[in-house]
Amino acid sequence: MHGGDERGLGMPEAMVTVLLFSVIALAFINYLQALKQTQDGLVQRQQALAFAHQALELHRLGGRDLPWDLPQGWRIDRVEQPRGPACRRVTVEVRIPSGGSAALSEWFCRKDSGGAPP
Repeated sequence: MHGGDERGLGMPEAMVTVLLFSVIALAFINYLQALKQTQDGLVQRQQALAFAHQALELHRLGGRDLPWDLPQGWRIDRVEQPRGPACRRVTVEVRIPSGGSAALSEWFCRKDSGGAPP
């Protein structure tokens, strides 16, 4: 038989349990938010690399303008640096609003120049 003084959790123990559960739940939610922000940053960087690659491809095909609309707050810059009499290095950098960027470079040489960058 059970004695008369057996009881379940008292009020202080129950409050500590609820408090502990709340702290753990809050920490888990913060962890999930951090994962989401990291994933969003990686997706934006992947998109920025894709835009930079497309810009270099467009340049290779003779296009001088960057015709597409970037997402709001994004910026794309293309810089051409001459290297020797027949070559130039083209760098495309895409900046995203979070402060990150992605840049790709490629050498372009006239075919009658031997084709090797300096």
